[in-house]
Amino acid sequence: MDLAVPPGVEVQCGAGGECPSGARCNAITGLCEFNVGVAAPSTAFVQIGPASGRAAALVHVELDALDSNAPPVGDETVRFKLAYSSDGGTWCEATLIDGGVTVVRAEATRVTLTWDALADAAAGSCGLRAAAIPSGPEDGAGTTSVLAYTSGVRLRLTAEDSGSPVSRSEVISPTFALGNDAPLLTVIDDGAVLRQASPFEYTLVDSSLDESRIEAQFRFEGPTPSPWYSAQVRGSTLGVVADALGAPSNRLLVWNADAPLPSAAGAAGGIGHVNADVSLRVRAIESVFADQPTYGAWSVMTAHVFNQTPPVVGAVEVIKVENGAATSLVFVSYEVIDAEGDDVDVRVERSIAGTDGWLPASAYPSIQHS
Repeated sequence: MDLAVPPGVEVQCGAGGECPSGARCNAITGLCEFNVGVAAPSTAFVQIGPASGRAAALVHVELDALDSNAPPVGDETVRFKLAYSSDGGTWCEATLIDGGVTVVRAEATRVTLTWDALADAAAGSCGLRAAAIPSGPEDGAGTTSVLAYTSGVRLRLTAEDSGSPVSRSEVISPTFALGNDAPLLTVIDDGAVLRQASPFEYTLVDSSLDESRIEAQFRFEGPTPSPWYSAQVRGSTLGVVADALGAPSNRLLVWNADAPLPSAAGAAGGIGHVNADVSLRVRAIESVFADQPTYGAWSVMTAHVFNQTPPVVGAVEVIKVENGAATSLVFVSYEVIDAEGDDVDVRVERSIAGTDGWLPASAYPSIQHS
């Protein structure tokens, strides 16, 4: 194509990449470039951060770039400079791990830059913050430093070539979010007596409104508290979306206190089978980072578990002994029913025509009862 093109007029590349004589098609912009030897590098953002979730420390920035005077046409290299802003007005230089110097080609080249955003957050620059989150699920697991949640972040990428004179171009990314703050779950402790199915209320707030899963544990209190055991709860515990900070709403879960206890707990049946002071703790866990769950702090409620259902004795039958003497055995059959399935002690009393009141009856030693 040999056309006279007025200065300042943009010319689209043809369907096959054709351009007027002396110009070259820029595969990124789709425009014909004139004065190719001094044309600025072209860049376009492809992806910022992970494909899902948010970056915890390092931010990988993928982009397409080309320089019309780079190999195989020429020998120019390109230096990338990255700046970031959380308000769109103040810009700070981003720390690039790889220095930002790379060789691109005269056709579109995929380039990945690595921004050490956590290092910049530690310096408190341009609104980025660092946060400490638990390193693991265990108590006393220590903390890991990550990016705190920040929304509205933009990147400004400047690409300049090594030509003489230097040519440069600039592109600004759409807004995105970085980092995470731990979700805040609070159990509403109303001093209730816990029973077999014990409802309790809680609130859940989060700066980034992420989904959480809910975890609950319990332990027996006393001079030597027991270990923490997993508590079975009924209700929504997966994919729970938090409320905004400052606008919590009450939510409901039910502790299935009648669920069987671990054998190590040393109590038969469920937690509702005992009379004891018991602590229940609950937390929210997010999976925003690819390899680092965000564990919220435990919220603890201590209450008294009350065994509220007495056992019931039924189907009592006394088997009469026709020729027995005063020391004869009297067989008594019965059934014991207990809603919690507890072990029970059975006491039998006897009375002679109601004249001597009720007195304890002695169990024959060889007879077992439960």
